[in-house]
Amino acid sequence: METLKKHKHKLFWLLPIAILLIWISFNGDSAVKGEVILFVDPPQAVFKVGDEIEVAVKLKSEKDVNAIKAGVKIIEDENIIEVVDISKSDSFISLWISEPAFSEEEKLIDFVGGVPNPGFNGEGKIFSVKLKAKKPGEVIIDFPSAAVLANDGKGTDILEKKIGATYLIVDNGAPSPDLNNDGKVSMSDISILFSNWGKVTAKNARYDLNRDGKVGLLDLSILISKMSAQ
Repeated sequence: METLKKHKHKLFWLLPIAILLIWISFNGDSAVKGEVILFVDPPQAVFKVGDEIEVAVKLKSEKDVNAIKAGVKIIEDENIIEVVDISKSDSFISLWISEPAFSEEEKLIDFVGGVPNPGFNGEGKIFSVKLKAKKPGEVIIDFPSAAVLANDGKGTDILEKKIGATYLIVDNGAPSPDLNNDGKVSMSDISILFSNWGKVTAKNARYDLNRDGKVGLLDLSILISKMSAQ
């Protein structure tokens, strides 16, 4: 008890220091856990043959970054999509070591860029690509390789996620609401629509009657209106 009383004044001063150290440690961990995501915008969509498609490669970062290197791969069947133009307009990258360029042979857009001190923090566009839809099919855009480096004087790669995109190219004409091709619009067609409810893929694009990229309520409304007309 005497020892406790003797050192009581020391404990009084040590307590706030301990609390401060715990706070610094906690907030330091939080800073490390900030999101850093490289992604394609929009992530999914449906386009018609002949459409020009504007696609942006973007970064979302909750930490300061100063350098980015990546490859953007376009995966498709032959001649579904054409790369028309690549634009760096409105990019947050100001130091281009290697500007984004498309390799027709590899179907790959490579780039390397940097941002002066204090770096970039937030959500912004790196570059955009204009594509032209040439024939029906599915197009996937992905990142086979990528690195996002922190503005920490060490060049630490802090990239956490890479999120690509999937686009569906469909014919210009609106699909018939006679989904089972039996010559009439009936409850059987509604049943088919319900079984394909939700996200549109290359296999069920036939049931996206209004071409908005999903099989949903608007498609049901279109189908029912054709039933009433029978």
